[in-house]
Amino acid sequence: MKKSILCVVCAMFLAMSMVFSACSNGKYATMEDYVKSDAVQQQIASLEDTMANMGLELSVTGEGNKLIYTYTSNDITKTDALVSTLESSLEAQKETFTSTANTLKSVVNVDNPCVVVTYLDKTGEEIYSREFMAE
Repeated sequence: MKKSILCVVCAMFLAMSMVFSACSNGKYATMEDYVKSDAVQQQIASLEDTMANMGLELSVTGEGNKLIYTYTSNDITKTDALVSTLESSLEAQKETFTSTANTLKSVVNVDNPCVVVTYLDKTGEEIYSREFMAE
């Protein structure tokens, strides 16, 4: 179980870098517009297939200044061990998420962009969520 969660985290980093490289040709008015753009939607569709093969559903939304990645497991339930694993995995990648939030400054016309990563279990209960603000 830990291994699959760590694979998800790694796949997410790759997806974020692909999304940003695909959208470097202009600045979007809102985070919602950014997420709805054709280039981002193509990258999300590609990532959704990868996540589905790992038993996860992916939702990417834009709300205000936030780019939100929500992962829902089809077979995992919340445990203290899982919370701890996700917390330490995301902390270890803090620099990557902060860098992603910083990149949003040049792609979307929002103040203080933020990347939110949320994991939900098969019942929809939040396992863990963390926000990463641009610096």
